[in-house]
Amino acid sequence: MPVVVTKRCLDACVGVFGFGGREEAREWLEGVIAAEGVVTDRLPEEVVGRRSPSGYFLVAGRKFVLPLAEDRDGAGQWIATNCLGFPRKSTVDLTGLRGVDLLAEVTVLPHAVERFQQRGGGHRDPDRAHKELYAALAPTVRAVRKPPGWCRTRAADLYLVAGEHDEFCLPCRAGSGKRPYDVITCIHRAGYLFGKPLGAKVCEVAVEPDSKAARLVHRGLRKGGRLSWHRPAWVKVAKPAKWWLVFNNRTAAVVRWEPGSARPLVLTHVVDGRSLLVRLVDRVLGR
Repeated sequence: MPVVVTKRCLDACVGVFGFGGREEAREWLEGVIAAEGVVTDRLPEEVVGRRSPSGYFLVAGRKFVLPLAEDRDGAGQWIATNCLGFPRKSTVDLTGLRGVDLLAEVTVLPHAVERFQQRGGGHRDPDRAHKELYAALAPTVRAVRKPPGWCRTRAADLYLVAGEHDEFCLPCRAGSGKRPYDVITCIHRAGYLFGKPLGAKVCEVAVEPDSKAARLVHRGLRKGGRLSWHRPAWVKVAKPAKWWLVFNNRTAAVVRWEPGSARPLVLTHVVDGRSLLVRLVDRVLGR
């Protein structure tokens, strides 16, 4: 199918390759597309993590990648929505930078934002999640040549590390746009604990033994709770918390994180959000 090059794609091409204007960029792009362009849903390793509206891209050798959209009018053609250059080896050393000065030198790719949404508590809206990720990294972020000892990730050109206990690791590769590096993904040190039921195997209960709170949390742990970055909506009083462990019976526990421990989640406070009737029944039954 033919590929239609949009103005947005041309403007991106001008920015990436330094052409004098859209017409110069169009002439070069269309020539390379005709000679080398291949439509595929599998990206070369250097540009893995990019996104397109259709899931398909036009790849032209090691020159550029065009994310493709389907024609809304049903015509048998692809619409090129952007132009992404292949990474060029960066000579910029970011290891001496910190905070916002460092973040100004990297482009956070969509896949990194998605991983932050999944494991870092990011908002469902990608734009808001991008801003939240920036805010989470800015106070402590630094650049290193090797990942932290806890992080088992494939080789990258650079790594951003940030947060309590170096909890965030963001591998980077040489940039394909105007900034020296692209952030290709976002890894959290406790990422393996999110998205699945958690019980006593990874949780230490640090509330008064034999108390109502202890009984509640042990009962919840038998069925499993889910770790969350956000306070449950039914918890009315804000408690300082790293995370929350939320149980299905409208109880939740404030979590302190101790990553070096065999049981890294320490439950320090329990909130009972059950109805008055349920709590009364529990009291009558002596539970």
